[in-house]
Amino acid sequence: MSNRSRFYFLSFLFSSFFLSSNGLFAGPRCAEILSQISHNQEIHESKFVKAFRTSPTLVLFNRAPRKAGTARAAFISSNEYDIFKLPPVLPQRDLFIGIGNNASWDLALRSGARKLLLFDINYEPLMMQRYFFRTLFEISENPVEFYRYLFLVPLEEVQRLNSFQELSEYDWNLFLKMRGAPVEKVGPFIRSKKQVIEEIFAKIKQKSQDPEKKTVLEFLKVFYREPFTQSSALFQFATNATLMEIQHSFRMRYFPNFTQAYYQMPEASLEILYQDNLSFFSSMKNYHEMRQLMLGADYIQLPLHSSLWEFVAKSAKGQVDGVTVYTSNILEINKSDKDKSVLRSEFKERLIENFRGFQKPVSYVETLGNGSQHEYDIQELRSAP
Repeated sequence: MSNRSRFYFLSFLFSSFFLSSNGLFAGPRCAEILSQISHNQEIHESKFVKAFRTSPTLVLFNRAPRKAGTARAAFISSNEYDIFKLPPVLPQRDLFIGIGNNASWDLALRSGARKLLLFDINYEPLMMQRYFFRTLFEISENPVEFYRYLFLVPLEEVQRLNSFQELSEYDWNLFLKMRGAPVEKVGPFIRSKKQVIEEIFAKIKQKSQDPEKKTVLEFLKVFYREPFTQSSALFQFATNATLMEIQHSFRMRYFPNFTQAYYQMPEASLEILYQDNLSFFSSMKNYHEMRQLMLGADYIQLPLHSSLWEFVAKSAKGQVDGVTVYTSNILEINKSDKDKSVLRSEFKERLIENFRGFQKPVSYVETLGNGSQHEYDIQELRSAP
């Protein structure tokens, strides 16, 4: 067991001793469930959307009307599993403005950001960031605890394991084993997951300082309801759970045993997957920095080509010593090569124009590629004076 893994687990068990006594990866089902959360059957705004629109953390909301079911739920968690290709250190900038999923978390860390502003074309991913992921960060003191709550792993199972890597492998192998098991054996497996959900709710009620805690609890009741009301059969449990889709993308992105297999990486190149600066999961320091960024994050919902980017640029003036803007590969999705080139050029020109009076460095990071392999383009749109 490495020193780093031992440090994770000792820290986790120490905090659990005091705390436990008190208590996207895309898929059609994911889009359907989030549509239920964001709209009612009359296609009026739900109470969650109304609450989000009045949230103090929502800096800007695009008020254009939209029909139910049009959310791009695919972007709730990132399918860019090859983040190891990015430089370990990006240009250091105070403010990070990024697309509304976990890809922005890790790039914000690498850019040394002190403030995180998440944007998206749709509000569903932003609501998930605000009411789901932010909450997991608030109630989790360390990366192992975050993993346990995200993957719904009982505390007694975590205490039996010796490393972070072993935890991810155990959890996945147990799922595969249960997939072919009879219903009478699947029942206890699902009940153990539901017990962790109950623990999450208890901890939010007792420990959360979120001024929107009431909305968080109501939102999570809807989010967690779907995977566990159909049947005790694992097939339905797996295929109905938006959470399972999020878990899959996190496994592939953050845990070397899954990443190596996916990209068929040779053993000699594995060291790159264990960098301390790889992600928020990679070290205790990274986790605590990411936790602070998420607890202080703000949100904007607007199209990429909206003139409202000028508002975003103006709000940054005088407050930070530099800005990083990250759009993932949203300019490439379902576009021809010609359209990609035009959109990319137009968007960069708009950013340069909007930040014309900023007089501080502005970096632009974009994901290139829309399949399993990605590359990353990093440009300085405005250099330091």
